[in-house]
Amino acid sequence: MIRLNPFDIFAIQNIIALYCLALDTKDFARLHHVFTPDVETIYPFGGKRQGVQSVADAIQKRNVDIDRGKRLAPVSSQHALTTQHILLSPDGQSATATTYFTGIHFGKGKWEGKEVTVSLSTHND
Repeated sequence: MIRLNPFDIFAIQNIIALYCLALDTKDFARLHHVFTPDVETIYPFGGKRQGVQSVADAIQKRNVDIDRGKRLAPVSSQHALTTQHILLSPDGQSATATTYFTGIHFGKGKWEGKEVTVSLSTHND
């Protein structure tokens, strides 16, 4: 029987937190430290994406230029992680994580004080 390392759970929590920090700071290069090169994701705004650069590009595209319809360009955000469950596989080679989060978006620039949205969601990794 393989002994599971509880520090693996802390490492997974840290990666999930880094994802939120990458979004909140708009430092999309950090996503290369979050995802494996062969990542596959499904986002409501970009559909299925394969590869870390494709994922980073899709997220960045929604965050950069409001004049091009990028609805998250005029906001800053704070993602707060709440309830979380991480299950390591018996062999310790994989894990599943369910994380609830609250994403708060604050207007900036000419939208400062005018636009605030709150999104509640679940990440399944």
